[in-house]
Amino acid sequence: MKQSLKDFLITFIVSVVIFAIVALFLIRAAESLMGDVVGGIRAPGANGQSVSAVDDPASASNKEEESSENKKSVTLLFVVTDDKGRADAAYLLGVDPESKSAAMVHIPGNTGMTEAGVTYPLSSVDAAKQPGILADFIASEVGAAPDYYMVVTRTGFSNWVDFIGGVRYSVPRDMAGFDKDGSRAIDLHAGDQVLSGSQAAQMLAFSDYGDSRTARDEMLLGFGRTFASAVLTPSGFTTAKSIYYNVSRHMNTNLSESELARVGPALFRFNEFGPNVVRIPGSTDAKGYYSISRSRVEPMFEIFK
Repeated sequence: MKQSLKDFLITFIVSVVIFAIVALFLIRAAESLMGDVVGGIRAPGANGQSVSAVDDPASASNKEEESSENKKSVTLLFVVTDDKGRADAAYLLGVDPESKSAAMVHIPGNTGMTEAGVTYPLSSVDAAKQPGILADFIASEVGAAPDYYMVVTRTGFSNWVDFIGGVRYSVPRDMAGFDKDGSRAIDLHAGDQVLSGSQAAQMLAFSDYGDSRTARDEMLLGFGRTFASAVLTPSGFTTAKSIYYNVSRHMNTNLSESELARVGPALFRFNEFGPNVVRIPGSTDAKGYYSISRSRVEPMFEIFK
């Protein structure tokens, strides 16, 4: 009787230990799976669809080829669109903490994109719904594929500027009339001032510079650097998550919250490295299309590959 009771107790204890080990394994497996699922969630796109690197074979392939341990630099394609999805402003940003280098180039809206023998301006692309087209084009022209893209509608951009308390900028000239799609009145006066979100969006949309594309490009480049300087600061990292959710309904991106937490520290050293901020090198042809000079721009982004 005692021996059978002893055998029963031993069998019971061994069974409990085995069950505990199996349960622990299952719990850890479940936690890992949930972590992968949460890490794959993306902000909803501007067209209301979920934007996920899990759904993007190219993005998934890039992540397999280049882990965070192997790639220290970060490149980001940032685009502000009008409410119809067309690009008002486009910038390529690169930061490399190891070499303490940073660069940002403004990509003109009249940059020519050719497909099947037909050339059309970059500003006509529905960037809100097809950001991959712009990202692929920039990769082919610059020689360095953007790690991430962030396409924000004018409404989302306006919310972003308001969220950080406005942006101080010296408006280069009086601006009055309507934006380029005729939907909103513009009434801005020249001079140094703190721009609200709607004012900043109006300024980006203003295109009545006569025959001078250079003047508008200079404004877009100058404001791009000022905006980046206002956002990409150490204190900005503490509000990055809130900004992400604040504009997510008006944004199409392959940069998730978890990826933002990973690459954020690198991006937020942008100002620390005295970034080289320029208009992307190139020239305008007789038809008014801007052609990027790959031989001149590629060395600028060589380090970010």
